[in-house]
Amino acid sequence: MAAPIFNKGLKVTAQIMRDFQQSSVAEVIGAGANVKRMSNQLVVEQQKDGYRNAVDFGTFSIVSEEADYIVCTAWNTVTSLAVGSTVNIAKPYLLRRTPFDGVTITFPNAQDIAYTYTENDTRTANDGTSSQSEILTPQYTVGELLIAFTGMSGGSGVTVSDSMLVWMDVNTGGRQWSAT
Repeated sequence: MAAPIFNKGLKVTAQIMRDFQQSSVAEVIGAGANVKRMSNQLVVEQQKDGYRNAVDFGTFSIVSEEADYIVCTAWNTVTSLAVGSTVNIAKPYLLRRTPFDGVTITFPNAQDIAYTYTENDTRTANDGTSSQSEILTPQYTVGELLIAFTGMSGGSGVTVSDSMLVWMDVNTGGRQWSAT
């Protein structure tokens, strides 16, 4: 489904917005995706090879940060209160510590860069001739709200106490490594 074209003067109807929402999800997730609103959450279902994979989004409040995941509590966006016990949410792959700490990565341009972490949000990148300090920006902060999703095929790739984490940070905060 192609996204509707928004021209000046177009009367935007509920159907046009549903079509836009559906086409946007299809662009991100792929064909066969269906969006449903359930209370204050959007649920995305994806049909793949006859198997339906439901993706669910939730809002969470940060309690603390670990090397590869964030400890959070679920957040009720209606009452603005934390609900339930803590939930471990995987960081996006490039923001995790474990896959990169003490590892040398060879990039497509054949450049080798070794990463050494001093904290979960601070690292040094060394190409053999010079080094650069990098920090995760913006940093994860206690009490910050984040959006996470669950339902990915194959899981998050992060295990805690022999259990695969089922939630992953969407990174709506735009976190990335930046030179200090």
